[in-house]
Amino acid sequence: MGAGDAFAAGFLTGVLRGETLTRALRLGHITAVSALQVTADHGPLPPPRETERLLSLSDEEWQSLTGR
Repeated sequence: MGAGDAFAAGFLTGVLRGETLTRALRLGHITAVSALQVTADHGPLPPPRETERLLSLSDEEWQSLTGR
């Protein structure tokens, strides 16, 4: 599974959980990053508490993660 597949899986998980579009997209990004960090199918996701923290960031805080 590549980053695109991982993104889709994370995004769809968010949608199926009833998350907002923003949170579903962020979950897709978090899941895609896990795929980019290993040579196997996918790497470990952040712990649930860290995932929730990332999903709850403001737009400005989320954008600052990319350094742009």
